[in-house]
Amino acid sequence: MNQSFTNNYDTATVILPPLLPWNDPQNITSSNDSLVNNNTTTIPIPPPFLPWDNPDNIISRDTYVTIRYVTDVSITPLLFLICLPTNLVSALVFWRQGLKDRSNMCLFVLALVDLAYVTTLMVAALSPFIGFVDEALANRYTPYSDVYLIGVVWALKLTSGCVSVVIAVDRCLCVVFPLKIESLMSTRTMGILLGSITLVMQIFYLVHPLANDIVVVTTPGGGQVYSIVPAAFYINNKVLVDVVGIILVAFVVPIATFVVVSITTTITVVKLRLALSWRQATSSGSAASTTNATRQTSLTRMLVLLSCVYIFFAAPLVAFTLMRLALPDYSPWGRYSNFFLATHNIGTVCSEINSSVNFFVYYTRSSRFRQVLAGLYCWKRVAKSADSKTLKSETQMSTI
Repeated sequence: MNQSFTNNYDTATVILPPLLPWNDPQNITSSNDSLVNNNTTTIPIPPPFLPWDNPDNIISRDTYVTIRYVTDVSITPLLFLICLPTNLVSALVFWRQGLKDRSNMCLFVLALVDLAYVTTLMVAALSPFIGFVDEALANRYTPYSDVYLIGVVWALKLTSGCVSVVIAVDRCLCVVFPLKIESLMSTRTMGILLGSITLVMQIFYLVHPLANDIVVVTTPGGGQVYSIVPAAFYINNKVLVDVVGIILVAFVVPIATFVVVSITTTITVVKLRLALSWRQATSSGSAASTTNATRQTSLTRMLVLLSCVYIFFAAPLVAFTLMRLALPDYSPWGRYSNFFLATHNIGTVCSEINSSVNFFVYYTRSSRFRQVLAGLYCWKRVAKSADSKTLKSETQMSTI
């Protein structure tokens, strides 16, 4: 591995907790003042070692750096190349199907949110590529990205999870209360709900850039690394930041979304099987009602599979979150900091995959999706053919 990339991550992922001696509130305040004036602050690092050099770490710092390097250089770009066209096409198909339908609106928003999430994450992971051109700029890029851009990434990830909750709950209600769902939730209300979720998640993560500053730390060997330290806003509003930025968005929302999707999907599967059994036993309806019931059943099965995919890829990150609750040293500044960072990097990859594979669920499970997609392709071919004929006719007229 190129050593310059290793240095980029070493200088960018130094996150000092507020309770360590060199992060005393008075020191931070003076550091912030110096940072404003000189854009750099020198903070001595005390012995015996920093959290990521703790001998009790399950994995070494180099192992974590290697995992993040592989993720940023290969996995994230590859998933971005898959996510970009598939989510654009999915959004276009659901838009063509009509956003007056609640399910189409939810899936349209989910495609856009997933696209924004993976795209923003790709931008946040550009440091290795910048290092090819300017190593010094790459060393500065990652810490600033971690402070000012990563909150947007996390907010979009939570938004995607919340939209998955809305889809799962809406389909569960359709199966449990098929005659009342239209009165319970209109398309307009659904649109307002989805927009509000997106906005609220971004507001929650505003505390991240406000609560962190970037300073330059002088190591015992005389080197310098970039460090993310608590800002004056965090010192003055510690309870607010901890409640919103840690307890709420790092623990409550991810675990709640996972639990709700799991429960509602289970209820939907059970009720759907009972409904199909009852329908087979009393199948005496008209052809139109039978066709509509079959269409709704196919849609429900597709959305159930979509929820199962979400559950599968969200499970690792939820497990890591629960581990953090049970093991205090499993944190960015605990004895197992390297293991924490590595596992959460893997969890992020799982969420990227989840945001990139929904198109394949739609394509394989929905005949209507395939029909609209084929219609878009045929329309483009017809338009291209028409343009070609028009150009040929104009050429002939000009020759005459």
